[in-house]
Amino acid sequence: MARNKEALLLLIDVSPSMHNLLTEVERVCSMLIEKKLIYSKSDEVGVILFGTDETNNDLTKEVGGYEHIVVLQQIKVVDEDTIETLQKLPRGTSPGDFLDAIVVGMDMLIKKFGPTNKGKKRLCLLTSAQYRIKEPYEGTKEDQIDMISAQMNANGMKLECIIVRGKLTGDANRRIMDENDLLLNRFSKKSCAKTIYVESPTSLLGAIRTRNISPVTIFRGDLELSPRMKIKVWVYKKTSEERFPRLKKYSDKAPPTDRFATHEVKVDYEYRRVDDPSKVVPPEQRIKGYRYGPQVIPISSAEWDAVKFKPERSVKLLGFTDSSNILRHYYMRDVNIFIAEPGNTRAILAVSALARAMQDMNKVAILRCVWRHGQGNVVVGVLTPNVSHRDNIPDSFYFNVLPFAEDIREFQFPSFKYLPSSCQPNAQQQKAADSLVKMLDLGSPGKEVLQPDLTPNPILERFYCFLELKSKQPDATVPLLDNTLKLITEPDPELLSQNKSFIDEFSKQFELMENIKIKKSSRRLWREKPSGSNEGEGAGDVSDAQAVESTKNESAVKVDKIGDLTPVQDFEAMMSRRDSTEWVNKAIKDMKNIIFDLVENSYEGDTYQKAVECLIAFRKGCILEQEPKQFNDFLRHLCKFCRKKDLSSFCEFLTSKQITLITKTEAVDSDATEEEARSFLVKIDHIRRSKVVGRLEATTSLPRASVLLLPIFSNSCAMDSRPHQDTSGSFFSSSSDKLQLYSYWQSSCSWRVRFALNLKRLPYEYKAVNLSKGEQFSPEFERLNPLHFVPVLVDGDLVVSDSFAILLYLEEKYPQNALLPVDAKCRAVNLQAASIVTSSMQPLHMLSVLKYIEEKVGPEERQSWAEYHIGKGFAALEKLLKDFAGRYATGDEICMADVFLAPQISVAVMRFKFDMSKFPTLCRIYEANKVLPAFQASLPERQPDASID
Repeated sequence: MARNKEALLLLIDVSPSMHNLLTEVERVCSMLIEKKLIYSKSDEVGVILFGTDETNNDLTKEVGGYEHIVVLQQIKVVDEDTIETLQKLPRGTSPGDFLDAIVVGMDMLIKKFGPTNKGKKRLCLLTSAQYRIKEPYEGTKEDQIDMISAQMNANGMKLECIIVRGKLTGDANRRIMDENDLLLNRFSKKSCAKTIYVESPTSLLGAIRTRNISPVTIFRGDLELSPRMKIKVWVYKKTSEERFPRLKKYSDKAPPTDRFATHEVKVDYEYRRVDDPSKVVPPEQRIKGYRYGPQVIPISSAEWDAVKFKPERSVKLLGFTDSSNILRHYYMRDVNIFIAEPGNTRAILAVSALARAMQDMNKVAILRCVWRHGQGNVVVGVLTPNVSHRDNIPDSFYFNVLPFAEDIREFQFPSFKYLPSSCQPNAQQQKAADSLVKMLDLGSPGKEVLQPDLTPNPILERFYCFLELKSKQPDATVPLLDNTLKLITEPDPELLSQNKSFIDEFSKQFELMENIKIKKSSRRLWREKPSGSNEGEGAGDVSDAQAVESTKNESAVKVDKIGDLTPVQDFEAMMSRRDSTEWVNKAIKDMKNIIFDLVENSYEGDTYQKAVECLIAFRKGCILEQEPKQFNDFLRHLCKFCRKKDLSSFCEFLTSKQITLITKTEAVDSDATEEEARSFLVKIDHIRRSKVVGRLEATTSLPRASVLLLPIFSNSCAMDSRPHQDTSGSFFSSSSDKLQLYSYWQSSCSWRVRFALNLKRLPYEYKAVNLSKGEQFSPEFERLNPLHFVPVLVDGDLVVSDSFAILLYLEEKYPQNALLPVDAKCRAVNLQAASIVTSSMQPLHMLSVLKYIEEKVGPEERQSWAEYHIGKGFAALEKLLKDFAGRYATGDEICMADVFLAPQISVAVMRFKFDMSKFPTLCRIYEANKVLPAFQASLPERQPDASID
């Protein structure tokens, strides 16, 4: 066996007490083999089961006894067959004797390797230890443990005992378990063994050392306390971040039948000139250097070696300090452990004395370390005592690297105590926060739920499972986190359920509200001098340091009027002044005048954005200062002013930004209810639409009602505006005030409507229509849509079918969170993109069309037909949107094009396996859409009828 390779024997208890845990044991042991195939493919593994019905091992044949123990796999080099073996463990019916299993395992290791490879032979015992072990023929059980430990030490074997208990049943005998625990812990005292108790699948996953990393010293030498006082120490890494295995380049040209092909490739680099890529730069013309201003300073290898600081290899004490002086957030990099030189009694005593003295005095040591000769850098770190409580483990130190001045990043924030009282938590809020923290405490008395030693990295664990899955299924997708790993990444549902009252109270005290985005960063308040300040023109900008200092003194710049340049910043500065109560009233009065001037003096809406920013700041200030009446009266007066001055375009802009009255939930002194605030937005939109209707009536002879519905009828003739009577009691009732959506979970047309309703935050009742069962042809549904298609939207006594018509209707009736932008060009692009999806793509790959192609042409043409029309549509959309796309399809705000595009892409990829690599713009748009909560909630698999088929 090679020097660095490990031999591992898994001793697995399959007796009745383990039956409810064996599924997790199978998964964890399989994962162990998966990691070995990645990191240690030459390691050898064997499997022994005990508590089985049968008996099959060498010791039984040679000396008798050792019953109900089966050697499931002899010790051999790891391969995929081992994983399959571990995934199908039998369930035994006999009590498991772990001591006999350990002896059988030792016998196998001795016969296989003899006394060689010490320290590389490991026994891993997984048991519940709930059954009494047999009495020995001679001596006591403790004597037997001592004899086995002596043999393990002589042959260089290690033992890991993982006691898996979980939730104990009434059949468990506590006295027997305590006796077995004492015997297993005796191994830890007499041999190189350790015992771990696990109670959950998560801790079991972390308990088995699936990757055995041999410790390697980074330093062996003297810890210099003074020139004449030195202690021999060894330094190991205690923790080191486990990273993903490096993704290497391999060739796929090796014959698939050659299992031993290395697939290795050789990579050569070629350097070419930027100005003339056809010319190769030879090695003698290449230099290394640093940019220094506009020039490159060449540095030769000799100069680089000369400039490096090359201190001698050493670890020196600089002094001691109180542990409270070294803050936890200063710790850098990994943790190292200092131990006394093994076997050196004087060094062990010196380290122990020093560690205990530092602990008693609450001190830590500061060290200067150079781990190896010629090391290019010096580290300074803190040495913390680690006093052992076990007789067979000596005292040691933990070492953490500390930062230099260049390593520290300063982030300065104003203290809460300088904010107004309205921005600080009150007594009820503080109490709710305290209760939430106590409720989610992971550390019950004397026990930590997520112990680092027993908590695996869920992303790495999923990666190992995926690699094993992909080795068998090349087209497999990355699996979701399983339930065990979710316990690490997600809160415990049972814990949340038990403490729901605390969570509800916290939510109530800290109600979430929409944060309206302001394009101009509020950080300008710190960097710009307020335009309304009374300082001279040449005073210059206020620096960051001055701004922070000014916060502590309430304000270093006294603003006494709101200027035209930075009105928002001036308003905020005036509202925060506390040297007189008159400043709030003056700030409100000045801001009203500013907003009126911006709206009235606008040329084709050029100042609307700035007016809205001022209005948002004005609203926020009135909420903070409990002046809701000032804002509400002003907003009502502003709307009347716009109507009188024929400024409906500003009303439309105001509606798109969702600015409405301050309600009682935002400010207790408000006279506006939630319903009044919602109706106010509709009222503003009605002003805008009445102006549009008036203009249309002036140029057409259509009746008024026809004008209002003109955009809908121009896109779909499937709207039925007649009131419906519910005679059958199914499908439709006109008595409900809530919107009703007749939908099928797999319908992409229904999907886009669900997406839009979620974006507009419109509650609706989901009415499932099972297309696969033909429910669309029922008489009840035919009354809603004679074409027998979904979706259908019912709003009171109005029925609208066809997704495009529905979305246009929603946009008119419910203007909040508008999906069509104000800009005419951008609006046209959105409608064009929606039209491409609804007319040139989705109808051509719907189920009825594909069935027709299959019947008339052949089943082999079904996929190619769909791919052709999907590709043609995506090519047009890619060309259309590439110059308009931002984060979303037509900018940084989600619009109607996104609503049509995202479901279409998802269907193309998931249902038709369409390759989207040729359409980078569409891919980027889809990635932005699919993480939205509104999109996630509209997913087909999350609909009530998703489990029907």
